Amino acid sequence: MEIEQALSEFYTRHRDTELFSTGLRVVDYAGFLYNIEGSSPDPRIDRLMWKQLLIRNGIEEDCYVTDPLPDGETSHADFSVGGHMTPSDIGHVEPGGICYLMPLCHWHNNPARNRTPFEHTATRMLELSGYMEGDLAATFEARRPGGPQYRLVSVEGDALTSRAIEEPMVTISNVHRDTGVTNPALPSTYLRFRRVEEGGEVRFVIDDARLPILG
Repeated sequence: MEIEQALSEFYTRHRDTELFSTGLRVVDYAGFLYNIEGSSPDPRIDRLMWKQLLIRNGIEEDCYVTDPLPDGETSHADFSVGGHMTPSDIGHVEPGGICYLMPLCHWHNNPARNRTPFEHTATRMLELSGYMEGDLAATFEARRPGGPQYRLVSVEGDALTSRAIEEPMVTISNVHRDTGVTNPALPSTYLRFRRVEEGGEVRFVIDDARLPILG
């Protein structure tokens, strides 16, 4: 399944690293923006994950770009994905840096348009901090500060979900050692993130995984 493949690839890239914590806020930005090189594949789980993040934060409009437009088009009514953007004309953002997320169509969210300055009249977008190349929307959500120490990103049906959990839940239907209460069964495919705080800095590590590639 494509969704399991995406989660497996994320795990392969980051299983031995500490991941930056993340931040998200709604902002207005009016300047030129460029596609970020290396942020693709923009999560291709139905191609909707970053789009849904925009919608959940009240941003649901057509593709923002007013120039350039595809040949022959004078208007552009298409919101296909949430595109990662930067003011940098080289299209690069260091891991842990800041980028912007705004509505794009597939034509603009394409490597062929890298290093092309995009003009836009709509300015409301999301500012994402803790940027990391190849991040998925669900893994980004899992690393937001605050809440319980553990977060679970799992395959649920045809989607990736991210949720906080109070206990590590290291085995299926494990019994809480103090209360005797059985935790819900773990999903068959998941990553578990653990928050680590040192010197006022927040990091996350993947401390448990159940994936097809692991057998």
